[in-house]
Amino acid sequence: MIYEAVFFRDMPYFDLLVGTYNACGFTSSKLLTNGASLAAPVSFAANTNWRITGLSASLNGNTSTWLGNSNASVAANSNGWMALNTVSRDDSFVSSRLRPSSYLVQASSNGGASWANSVDTNSTTTSYTYRSLSNGTPYVFRVAPYYSNTAITGEWSSQSPSYTPASFPPGQPTSLVSTSGNGRATLSWVAPSSVGDSAISGYRIEYSTNGGGSWLTLNSNTWSTSTSQTVTGLTNGTSYSFRVAAVNSSSTGSYSATASATPALVPPGQPTSLVATSGNGQVSLSWVAPSSVGDSAISGYRIEYSSNGGGSWLTLNSNTWSTSTSQSVTGLINGTSYSFRVAAINSSATGSYSASATATPTLVPPGQPTSLLATSGNGQVSLSWVAPSSVGDSAISGYRIEYSSNGGGSWSTYDSNTWSTSRTRTVAWLTNGTSYVFRVAAINSSATGSYSASATAVPKDPNLPAAPSTLTASPGDGQTVLQWSPVASPYLNGYRIEYSSNLGSSWWTVTSNTYSTSTTRTITGLTNGTSYMFRVAAVANYYGRGDFVSASVVPTRSVTTSQNKSTTINSKTKTPKTKYVSKNFASGNTRLSLSSVMQSAKIGMSGMRSLSGSIQSYFGEPCRVSGKTVLRGDRESSCVVRVTMKKSDGSTVVATVTIRGSARTKN
Repeated sequence: MIYEAVFFRDMPYFDLLVGTYNACGFTSSKLLTNGASLAAPVSFAANTNWRITGLSASLNGNTSTWLGNSNASVAANSNGWMALNTVSRDDSFVSSRLRPSSYLVQASSNGGASWANSVDTNSTTTSYTYRSLSNGTPYVFRVAPYYSNTAITGEWSSQSPSYTPASFPPGQPTSLVSTSGNGRATLSWVAPSSVGDSAISGYRIEYSTNGGGSWLTLNSNTWSTSTSQTVTGLTNGTSYSFRVAAVNSSSTGSYSATASATPALVPPGQPTSLVATSGNGQVSLSWVAPSSVGDSAISGYRIEYSSNGGGSWLTLNSNTWSTSTSQSVTGLINGTSYSFRVAAINSSATGSYSASATATPTLVPPGQPTSLLATSGNGQVSLSWVAPSSVGDSAISGYRIEYSSNGGGSWSTYDSNTWSTSRTRTVAWLTNGTSYVFRVAAINSSATGSYSASATAVPKDPNLPAAPSTLTASPGDGQTVLQWSPVASPYLNGYRIEYSSNLGSSWWTVTSNTYSTSTTRTITGLTNGTSYMFRVAAVANYYGRGDFVSASVVPTRSVTTSQNKSTTINSKTKTPKTKYVSKNFASGNTRLSLSSVMQSAKIGMSGMRSLSGSIQSYFGEPCRVSGKTVLRGDRESSCVVRVTMKKSDGSTVVATVTIRGSARTKN
C-alpha cells in the first residue's frame, strides 16, 4: 500500500488533492508501510502557514485512508516528522472529488524515448483522433488524466502498441464509356463506391495512342466531381484509349478499366416517317427527326425531289436552316407524280436520306359540311351546319348556299360564296307556306367541295294558326264523316280540306275554306271500297293556311234486303262484320280463294244458298277481281274482300274481310 502526504498553503481556494503537490516550490512525499508514522518536514512545520491536510492510501482501488483531523496544525518533532493517526473512508468520496476534467495525449516517433507536446482532448471521453502525423512513420502513444481546477496531470498510462499511419485513396471508377465525335471523344463513368479518407476533389484523366503501351496525362485533376468529360483536339481516324482515376486530399486512386474511341465525323441519323400530302400545285412534307443528332446539334434539313420515280434527284433545298420537321413545296405541276426524300444536317456532315414519299399535286376541295339544320321563320329560313373535317389543300374561304322549291328537282344559287367561315346563314325573301330544300358546300382557293345532305323547311308567318291536333274519318256508304280538334287563333275564319286517293301522291281540294269554325264535315260522293286520305288545315284572315293534319278511311256500302232495296236492317238480317285475317306470305305470290278467305275469317258457310264475292283494292294495293286474289309476299300487302251471302230464309249477310300480310289478327 502506498501512502502519500499532501502539504499545501492554507488558501481558501485550494481543495483536497491527492498526489505530490508543488506549492510555492515546496514538495514532500514519502512511501510508507502499514502502521508507519508520517511527520511533516521541519521546513514545513516551521512555517505556521502550512498544514498537513490529508493522508491517503489506495488498497485494491476500494478504500482510502485519511487523517482523522485533516485541518489540525502540525508541530515538527526532532527529526522533522510527526506521527499521524489515520481513518478509513469510502472510495466514492475520493472519486467524487478527484474526477479528471479531460485527458492529455502524447505521441512518440522514437519508441517512447521522447514525447511530443501533450495534446489536451478537452473531453472526458476515452477516445481521440491524433492528427498531423507523418504517413509511414511508426508511433506510440500514452494518456494521462488532467485536473483543470488545479492544473494537475495524473499518472501517464503505459505506451500503446506501435502504429504506422498511411493514406487512403479513393476507390476505382467504373463503367467508363467513350463516345467518338468530330475531333473529340466524350467520356462518362461511374464514381467510386469508396471515397477513401477524404472526399473526392476531382479526377485524373490519361490517354494513350498506342493501345496502352504508354500513357499521357490529359488532366491531372479536373477539380470537379462531374463524372463526364469531353476531350477535344483529337485527330480524326486515330484510335485513343482513355482511363480515369479519382483524386482526394490524400492521393490518387486506382485507374478505371480503359475505354477506346476513334474520333470521326458523325452525321445525324436518318429522318423517319416522311409523309407527302398533295395540294394544288404543291405538296406538304412532314417527317420525324432522327433519334441521333450525331456529334453536334442538327442545324437543318436537305430536301430532294424526283419526277421520274427516283431515277434521278434534284435538290429542292440544300439546307432549310431550321429544325422544323415540315416543309411546303410549291410551284409543282398538277397531275405530275413527285418523289421526295429528306436528310438531316449538323456541323460535321449530312446524314442518310429518309425513305422516299410520293405525292401528285392536284386541286383538293374541302370536305362535305355536315349536320345542316333549317329552321323556319316568317318569310325566311335560318341555316346552320358543321364545317368539313377536311379543308382540302387550303383554308376554307366561305360557303356556297343553294335552294330548291320543287323538292330538289332543280337548284337555285342563293349565295355563290359567303366569303365567311361562319357556319350560319339566314335565307330571306322566301314565300310563306312554300316548302324549300337547302344544301351547303365549302369553298377554298382551289375548288368548291361536295354539297351537304339537304334540309327542308317551310317559311311561315308566326300569326298562322297551328294544325289541328287530331283528325278522325268515320266510313259510311259512299261517304265519310270528318272530325278534328279546334284550333285557337284570333285570326281563324275556317278550315281547308283536301283528299287523296293515291296514298298522298297528289291532293285535291274539297274546300279551300269552310268559312266556319265548325270542326266536323261530311264528305259524300266517295267510292265504296276505295281508300281515301283526308287532311285538314286551319285558315286565317290575311295570313293564310296553317299546317295539315291527315287521316285515312275506306267508305263501305250499306246492307240491303233480298228485294234489293235500301232499308233498315231487320231482325232477320245480320250486321255486316269486318274480319281481319292475318297471314304471313312467303316471298313471291300467294293465291287465295273466297272459300279459304271465309274459312280464315271464321264465317260459317252452313245454310248458305248462294255465295258471291268481289275483291276490291285497299290502300292502293292491286288485287284481281275474279273470285280469287294474288297478294305479294315481299312486303306488307292488304286487300279487302267483300262477300255477300244469301241464306235460305231470304236474309242477306254482307261481310267485308281485310286480308293483310302481317303478324297480327284483329277480330
